[in-house]
Amino acid sequence: GAADFYTGARVRLNGFEFALFQADEFTLAYMEAHPDIFPMSNPEYVLDELRQAVAAEPAKLDELEAALGAADLGGEFSGFARYEPFQAALSHAGFELHEQPLITLMRYFHIVHDSVGAVDFKAVLRAIAALK
Repeated sequence: GAADFYTGARVRLNGFEFALFQADEFTLAYMEAHPDIFPMSNPEYVLDELRQAVAAEPAKLDELEAALGAADLGGEFSGFARYEPFQAALSHAGFELHEQPLITLMRYFHIVHDSVGAVDFKAVLRAIAALK
């Protein structure tokens, strides 16, 4: 179904396998506008997955906070990290996300800091730690 189409997916059509490695702005916005069809483009779905990982292994949140602190653009825990260090911090803390959920998080928590695109990781940490 439609939920099988997301950045990072491999789909087979007529015996040929295709890797979906990129989506344009229109496609990403469409998927975000239809989270019932595209759950990996739903920030709450992605955050719930991260919350479940933290519930199973609470130390992951502390590891993530430390890794994000090291990736901080401001150097003094300003709370902003560029995309690649944000992804690396998630991986370092044991959060392995497919490309689409990662894109979803980065778009949802996107900010511009000193004219550089970044992720507001303090907001990410608060959202993960929030009880549902």
